[in-house]
Amino acid sequence: MKQVLKTLGLLINQGISIKKRMNEIKSIQELARGDIDYDRQKIERWEERVARILHNNFGTEEAIKFSHVSVKQVRNDWYGNNCRELNAKIAFLKTLKDDIEKNPEFWGGLLSKNKTIQKALSQPEVISSINIVRKICSRFHLVAKQLRDHRRENRNTIIIEDEYDVQDLLHALLKIFYDDIRPEEWTPSYAGGSSRMDFLIKNEKIVIEVKKQEKG
Repeated sequence: MKQVLKTLGLLINQGISIKKRMNEIKSIQELARGDIDYDRQKIERWEERVARILHNNFGTEEAIKFSHVSVKQVRNDWYGNNCRELNAKIAFLKTLKDDIEKNPEFWGGLLSKNKTIQKALSQPEVISSINIVRKICSRFHLVAKQLRDHRRENRNTIIIEDEYDVQDLLHALLKIFYDDIRPEEWTPSYAGGSSRMDFLIKNEKIVIEVKKQEKG
């Protein structure tokens, strides 16, 4: 647990360092396009590191909670919007770190349980990509229900109403494990025709077709 707390502290400091750089910018007019892209990429890299570490130590739910931290967007305020969102995500990590320090028994049990799961996933017979995709799909409804029913302070979240919502959430979950996910790829043409697949995980050669069952 000490290592987890140390890692969270490092991630918090990295986020603060990025925010400090952004706070030094007085106005959007002073920036070249390259500066904007550079800062956005630094934020995205930091967010990816945090999400991976949260997933590896706490499981998918904490990673998803972090990824869905957001703030109200203000039009034509790119840096303000990103600073506020960065502040909110740093606050999320600080709250998590503080809760671990105050409730070590609860979090110690959870961390131990997740290490056991990660160890199991490292076994050759379990780590196959198709098993990972199957696991994501089999627990997809639990993730959707968690986001729908357990958001703090009634914050906005994704509600699964149609097939596009399913695709968006599934795409986000697949991003935890895979870098090259290609949405709406066309299959090779056979007999003069071809069809579009919802997702192609390129390196693993896995195709995913998404369907949502209508109520009734």
